[in-house]
Amino acid sequence: MKKSRIIASVVVLAIAGSLFISPVQTFAVNAMSVFRMSDPYVINISAQDLTEIAQNIQSLINGKQDSDECTDSAPQNKETMHDMRQHETILSSASDFKAFPFSLPAYFKDQAPTIKEIDLPAATIDIDTAKVNERLAELQSPVALPASLDGRQVTVNPSPMIVAEYPDAVCFAAQKPSYDLPGGMDSLITQAVATLPLLTDDIRSQLGNINLFDNNIYLPNVEGVTKTAELGRNTGYIYTVNDVMSLADNLSSTLQSGQDQPSGAIQKLQEYAGYEVILWVSNGTLYGVLGKYSDDQLAAIAKSMR
Repeated sequence: MKKSRIIASVVVLAIAGSLFISPVQTFAVNAMSVFRMSDPYVINISAQDLTEIAQNIQSLINGKQDSDECTDSAPQNKETMHDMRQHETILSSASDFKAFPFSLPAYFKDQAPTIKEIDLPAATIDIDTAKVNERLAELQSPVALPASLDGRQVTVNPSPMIVAEYPDAVCFAAQKPSYDLPGGMDSLITQAVATLPLLTDDIRSQLGNINLFDNNIYLPNVEGVTKTAELGRNTGYIYTVNDVMSLADNLSSTLQSGQDQPSGAIQKLQEYAGYEVILWVSNGTLYGVLGKYSDDQLAAIAKSMR
């Protein structure tokens, strides 16, 4: 059960970040930014896209080294698993969760999970246009925030999440948060993302055709990594830790980091070698199951949650 709880915390952090919850956004970039598929609510990323992005990042790193700029001044993510636990409530049953529909999988009908509701507080930040524009310039973005936004506030309102921990699996669900943005900032963020030079033309085109701030959840999906399973009205997207690690190894050969040891993110993934996760979206809610199961078993668990 101890390892299941650790996995649950990792899942919650990754899912929260993937839904643009700002306190864990940095973790999410490492944990969930490498997936792919052909679906209205999926961002397609080809192997060539990843190679080009890695090369663009390397060029950016080389440029910063040539100009002797400091590369460790980015804001650090302070949210920890301990902090997350402060916002957990143990539930007696899944029916006690009221935010959106969630059913325990009949696949585990003979097991009693630990069920947790997680309610992250709203996060409000003051906009520092000078710092934001400095970061955008470092990324070679053509977008800059106007001075009129300086000192204005941005608030992220997370949705409740639910996690059911079994001895050998974690089932979870979450929705996208809502945002309180000052006038015109949503379009500026969309423009910045859709024109980011680090990305490829195809990815920028896809991002430019969606509303980043609507209620839809857009799952990333990478060529050679994602597998699918039909779950009735929905499609499940399956990712394995082993495939993600293999992809990371391939990309590391493109990035000339000069490091002989794997990064912290890769080391964390190595602890969960053999695990798989299946994700699907239904009525604006992201559902998932993580465990050391085969593709067919994950699909069967997911179907039994309906």
